Parts: sequence; C-alpha cells; structure tokens
Amino acid sequence: MDKEIRKLLELYARGECTPDQVEFVEMTLFGPDGNPKAQTEGEAYAETEVWTVLNAAIRKQTMLRRVRRIAYYSSAAAVLVFAVFVFKSNHRISPTEPIIITNVAPGKNQAFLVLSNGKKVYLDTTNGSKIATEAGVKIYKDSSGTLVYDMADVESASANTRTINTVETPRGGSYQVTLSDGTKVWLNAASSISFPVKFNSGIREVTTTGECYFEVTRMSHKPFIVKSAGQVIEVLGTKFNVNAYSDEPGIKTVLLEGSVRIGNGRAKQLLKPGQQAFLSAEEFTIGEAPTHSASWRKGIIRFKDAQLKEILREAGRWYDLDVVYSGSISSRQITFAIPRSVPLTQFLKALGDLDIDFKLTEKNNGEKTLTVIGYQ
Repeated sequence: MDKEIRKLLELYARGECTPDQVEFVEMTLFGPDGNPKAQTEGEAYAETEVWTVLNAAIRKQTMLRRVRRIAYYSSAAAVLVFAVFVFKSNHRISPTEPIIITNVAPGKNQAFLVLSNGKKVYLDTTNGSKIATEAGVKIYKDSSGTLVYDMADVESASANTRTINTVETPRGGSYQVTLSDGTKVWLNAASSISFPVKFNSGIREVTTTGECYFEVTRMSHKPFIVKSAGQVIEVLGTKFNVNAYSDEPGIKTVLLEGSVRIGNGRAKQLLKPGQQAFLSAEEFTIGEAPTHSASWRKGIIRFKDAQLKEILREAGRWYDLDVVYSGSISSRQITFAIPRSVPLTQFLKALGDLDIDFKLTEKNNGEKTLTVIGYQ
C-alpha cells in the first residue's frame, strides 16, 4: 500500500483528516449515489491491508484514549465498507448479542410533491417523466429521478403569480430537487421544502424543515433566502447544509462554499466556509464545522465525538424507527461511520458491539420501535 494512502487512512481512523481529505476518502470508497463502489479483482487486496492499517492506527492511540471496539463491514460488491468506534473510556467491554425481531431495509429515494391545488404526487411511484405544469413551469422527473422545475414556457408564467409547491420526504426517504433558477436541493429523511415554482420577485425565498443541503445558483440581483424554524439565511450563491429537525437541540448550519448571513430576528452573523452556526432559544454561536458535516448526502451516517442519543435520532429517521430508552444511558462520546445503504441488522450489530442492550419490536400496523435497555 502506498505510504501516503496508509497515512491518510490512519488520519481518518483518528478523525483528524481535513475536510478535503475526508471527502477524498469517502468518495474513493463510495460512488456518487452513496453506495459502495464495485470491487475489482485488482482491488481484492484492499480489505485485508486497510484492516491492518486501521488496527495499527488505533493501537497508536491507546496512550491517549482507550479503544473499545472497531466494527468492520465488507461485501463482495464493495471496495471497503466500515464502521469505526472509538471511545473515551477506562473500561474493557465485551460485545453483547442484539435481540433482532425483524429486519428493516435502509431508507431509499422517496418523497411526495404537493401541488398548488393541494394534490399530492408520490414521486417514487409516479410513472413517466412529466408530472405537471404550473404557472408556465414544466415539472418533471429526469433520468436520475431528480424532480426538475423547467421554465419551458416563461412567457405564460405571470409576473404577478406566486404559485407554491412543497416536496416532503417521509422517515426513511431522501430526494433531490432542481428549482426553476437551477438551484439544487437534497432533502434528508423527514424533511420538507416549500418554494415558488418561479421566482418572480426580487428575492428567491424558500422554507425548510428537517435537513436540506443546497447548491445555490448565483444571481447577484436576486438573493436566495432560506427560512427554517426562526432562522433566516441570506445567500447569493453557495453550498451549505441546514439541519433544523424539531427533535434536535438547535439549528445547525454548515457552510461549505461561498458566504451566507444568518439571522434570528434579533441578530445577524456572517458565516465563512468551514464554519457552523448553532441557533437555539438560548444561544446563537459560530464555530468550526465538523469534518463530517453533510456526510449523509454522500451516503454515510458519520459522527465524531457524539453521544448515543444523537446517533440514534439520525438512525430513527433513516430507518423509520421510534427510539425509546428504558435504562441508564451513558453520555460517553462515540466516533462512528457506517454506510446508509446497510440494512438495520448490520446497524444493530454495530450497536451490539458497543455493549448496548436493546430490542426491536414491530406492531401490527408496521410501526417499529427500538428500545435501548441500557448503555454504560
């Protein structure tokens, strides 16, 4: 293995990669659709050799912090799929076997569109590309399944018309939308975006819930405004991620490129690339963004120094689970990475390797509950 690649894997295992290095490693392992890249005969060495490098990297850290467990996953169709678990702990742990009642498939590309007349269109089951035409704007799905708003007949779109559409993803769903100005939006599970089919006024304004990633088309004469749960983001052209789930402690906005101004009605702050804004009822702060920000868009559930409940909130939305706790739950911090494409059984096996006791149940109506019995 090349020395530079070995060094990069060691940095990744320790969570010390730069954002560019994280993107290189993750995009090397996974394709643009978030699924593991196909393994070729010439890459068959990677599994054993990378495993050795990751183990060696973890052993070097034992003087600073104890390692509790590394869970490693691979398949014949993958170059490399893995989960790394690093704990700040002084206790040695033995894995427990999870109680699996039923398996759950991972989330998929699914959403529904609410037209201006209230009609719902389920995008994952809609046959044919053309969906509707509203205010002169053609609405269709392209070959990749992306929902596209195309101003094919601009003249018939009245300048005085403000026609609003909404795209919503359920728990266990994600979707991509291209707005009429060319802006691209990715919706995570249990999220929504409401927007005019055509931006007629001097500003481009949308409203979101849940988590959305934006790549905004630059228009100096038309600022782009994103409203979410009391927060307002003003932008001309940039790439950023907004996490505004109602069950999270606050709104997290991470800027990847460009410049945005964030306000809450009382104050405004300028965000620079690589920074994260955190807004709640009690605080409004700017700090360094985690290197794993927006990993979900690349098909990876990834956390660094996170608590178990934060990870399971994300898992609950992606696997469409209710998560409840009945025992003592440690606040120990975890570094965690696993593909979003794996079924729930693999995700739960990883939890079992962390000495977490739990059970999975399903009601007759299909509602699934993950009960965490204890985690010390």
